[in-house]
Amino acid sequence: PGQPSPTPLLKSIHSPPPPPKNPYKYPSPPPPVYPHPYPHPHPHPHAHPHAHPPYVYHSPPLPPKKKPYYYHYPPPPPPKKAQTN
Repeated sequence: PGQPSPTPLLKSIHSPPPPPKNPYKYPSPPPPVYPHPYPHPHPHPHAHPHAHPPYVYHSPPLPPKKKPYYYHYPPPPPPKKAQTN
């Protein structure tokens, strides 16, 4: 009886297929190659216009020199010689 029609109507929702490419159309020409000046007229962004100061100016000050380790402890007592002759 009244079966729902198959779904050919859904195809009309989709955009139509793109038109076939014209086989006779010339490929797009490459962009024109201008003679490239070899000293570039524009500075490169990585070329720093100013000289950087030596990096040592940016380094933190050196820590104070540590005293020799034995200064932190009393010196060992002098070896006692047995004087019981």
